[in-house]
Amino acid sequence: MDQSGKFSPNARLAVVLRQKGSSWKKFFLGFITHPAYLIILISNISIFFLPGLDLRHNAHSFIYIYLFQSLLIGLVHIIKLNFYRFAPASRSTDWKNPHAISIFFAVHYGFFHFIYFFFIPPENLNWNVILYGTAINGTVIIYNSFRHYRQESDGHYNANDFMFLPYVRIVPIHIAVIIGGFLSALTGNFVAVFVVLAIIKTAMELLLEYIQTLGISFQSLSEIYPNKNE
Repeated sequence: MDQSGKFSPNARLAVVLRQKGSSWKKFFLGFITHPAYLIILISNISIFFLPGLDLRHNAHSFIYIYLFQSLLIGLVHIIKLNFYRFAPASRSTDWKNPHAISIFFAVHYGFFHFIYFFFIPPENLNWNVILYGTAINGTVIIYNSFRHYRQESDGHYNANDFMFLPYVRIVPIHIAVIIGGFLSALTGNFVAVFVVLAIIKTAMELLLEYIQTLGISFQSLSEIYPNKNE
């Protein structure tokens, strides 16, 4: 509690986490028993065993699998913005129309990815490998969309806040793409670099999936950490 006798924001957040059953024990038990975590783990591992993938000669194919995974996340999110039901805009600066938000998101998200093609040119690509990898990642994305459908589509989110969710989910992907491309070019050791980054990416995706499973939205966090200027 603070001096006024009220619980501090961090204390209130701890209460929310406890109410939602958040614990490392539950996380590891869920990891062992819940298919969502196993699917993420298996899909990331299976990329390394795609027929025709050779990180020593066509590492760009591996990077493009990650890029197309990120693009698929954005495409699915555009569909969600146009068809899901959202909570009313709560701030005067919020956009009121989810369809307009989806257009802005498509332009911003698309341009954000378009820049990559200048730094990672499509050279020495094995399109069969990219197709197989994208199919695996696409299956996971669709599965997770159905898994979180009720949580995301029942007005739990404000459309303006919901727009930013993919940017959080693609952080592990872009860390792997940017750092992997740089380090592999610098060291020449493509295999070791991408294995390490894939492990980091997988761990971050598992953690983000767990956080989303808790159902803690931007709205609930804003209630826990209110704007002091308001």
